[in-house]
Amino acid sequence: MKAANSYTIDLTKIEGTGDFPCPHCGVNLSPEDESEDVYSILKTEVKGDSLEELILLCKKCGSQIHLVGFISESNLAVEPDPPLPSSLRGPEPDPGGRLKKRAL
Repeated sequence: MKAANSYTIDLTKIEGTGDFPCPHCGVNLSPEDESEDVYSILKTEVKGDSLEELILLCKKCGSQIHLVGFISESNLAVEPDPPLPSSLRGPEPDPGGRLKKRAL
């Protein structure tokens, strides 16, 4: 193999399930492929509990591929559900323990 070419792929910019072609030779690299026939993992960089970068070696052409843009749980903002309109809510409880009907 020749001297390694180096490429960076931002995973937030690709669509699909994580498969992508090697930027140099085009061989398909898939996170589902655990055989290490097509690529191997050279280095894993972690900051805290977050995966920051994964460096792969394409076994077909020898390119180093730096994967960035991993989404961690701390990066996922959970939006609260908006309140239901009053017409879709059930009856309100009465402080005395009985149910009140809503006026439409």
